[in-house]
Amino acid sequence: MLNWNGFKKLSMFIRLPSASNLHLGHRRWKTGSGLQTKSEKRLYQEVSLNNQEKTTKGPGSGNKRNRNLSISTLDCSRLRSKDLMDFSNLKTPLLYFNSVGYIIGYTYIGKRLRPFPPNTRGFLYFHQSSTLPSITKSIRLRLCEDPSKFNESQDLLAPDGNPWDLSLFQLMNQKNAKPFVEELVREGYITEEELELCRNIMKNAGILHFPRVHFLHALGQSTSVRIGQRTTSVAVMGKDTCVHPLEFNQDFLEPFTGIESTDYAKIAFDYDKEKDWLLVRLLELPEQYRGKTTLQEGDTLPLNLYRFRPNGRQNARKAMDILVPESKRQRR
Repeated sequence: MLNWNGFKKLSMFIRLPSASNLHLGHRRWKTGSGLQTKSEKRLYQEVSLNNQEKTTKGPGSGNKRNRNLSISTLDCSRLRSKDLMDFSNLKTPLLYFNSVGYIIGYTYIGKRLRPFPPNTRGFLYFHQSSTLPSITKSIRLRLCEDPSKFNESQDLLAPDGNPWDLSLFQLMNQKNAKPFVEELVREGYITEEELELCRNIMKNAGILHFPRVHFLHALGQSTSVRIGQRTTSVAVMGKDTCVHPLEFNQDFLEPFTGIESTDYAKIAFDYDKEKDWLLVRLLELPEQYRGKTTLQEGDTLPLNLYRFRPNGRQNARKAMDILVPESKRQRR
């Protein structure tokens, strides 16, 4: 039997994973409860206290760092010039919506919080796709200086090329966001039914601690994977259900796995009717990787599941039930 002294000697040769490394998904984004420094946590406690006291002071009362970040609406048809936000170079801007404070962030690279890019000026708005479930709605930032230019402008992008957003799942995952979420309900942007559905999906899919999971809803929908990772994980979202995690190897990006990189490739899922299995289609690569990877742009490979993930094949089958209409399935 291994005694305590023996265990200490053995532990010198075993590197146990830290809690901060036990995460899923191809990008490690954190905002809200994910803030890690003492000063950031202290700021969160102050905001929570202010929200509990229902402060009416709003921004501008001793908070010079926030550039008066107060919005009156998230409805893109009702935006006014005073709703213009300037997050340029800020790490943890404190946003006020109807006097309710909420701290937002851009992205984490490893354990370090990355500030918003320079010239990040625009209008926050609630985005909802007409073809996707209502619980996929999220808050985005449209980069423009005037509401009249809204429709011809573009959203702020994350480093992986996808729109930066605050999803309903992300907000639900943060205790400190509760007053902000309640305000969104009062203003009619989300419903209690949507919140309850969101809670049930997160609980059943086991994504309570992973707010930045990528959600896929259809074949051909593009998503980004970071070059250099050996595996990536996504969640497949149906109308009232979610399959998570669907974790698979990035062998289609060989020999560029296991390297340090901040570059991203775009992929999508396709379906092989003959084999009744999902395919990975490589959509786009950065210039310096083109012609050098196992899979070339436009080509497909069968989805190669990460073999150490429990219930991987079962999850893949459930994902196909969501992504592939029954009329197109070739049951085996």
